[in-house]
Amino acid sequence: MGAKLLETIFLEQTMLPITSINTNGELILWSKGAEELFGYTKEEVIINKHNFLTSESNKEFSLMLKKLSDNENFIYKTKQEHKKGFPINLVVNASPVYNEEKKICAIFAIFQNSSKLKKAASLNPSLTQKDSKRTFKVIRNTILSHLTKGKMTINQISNSTNINWKTVEKHLTYLIGKKMIEEVFSSEYVRIFELAERGRSYITNTQKEKLTDFFKIENS
Repeated sequence: MGAKLLETIFLEQTMLPITSINTNGELILWSKGAEELFGYTKEEVIINKHNFLTSESNKEFSLMLKKLSDNENFIYKTKQEHKKGFPINLVVNASPVYNEEKKICAIFAIFQNSSKLKKAASLNPSLTQKDSKRTFKVIRNTILSHLTKGKMTINQISNSTNINWKTVEKHLTYLIGKKMIEEVFSSEYVRIFELAERGRSYITNTQKEKLTDFFKIENS
């Protein structure tokens, strides 16, 4: 089985909301995560060509193609409708896919529900601090804590924690070296990480220490 085929199978099965659209505006990749986020199955949007993309989406698609011709990455906010009819506020990270002639042949997009990102930030005020005000330990603990939710990309971690993506990348390299995080997938479009067993144990012990300290204060 070829590496490209294995890569496609992995991306289709991941619970990260990932899609790819060719330059004709046709969906060519639809992950399990995209199915969960939007409610449409792969069969509906790719095989049966259900019109998931609205006229507004098509305008955004044209804008993305223009932006990506000048840049390697394009992040923007938008709104898309779920299959059941309710709106979803989104943060989209788009990257170009090139053919053998080095021309853009498709757009690779990773989606995040921005409403959930805002909720996570409101539940943890420390996430609104600037990176410069956070110690390395706080940044690394924050990254590890957010990875308890499951596999994430660099940009998902960055958006979820409100930490600059370059800072996230630097600390991920450190945490991989400490065997607390594993890079489970890497391609020219996306890198995906998850907690290693050592990292999971560290977070569990850290949470226990916080609870112990809390009860000490309560009982003093």
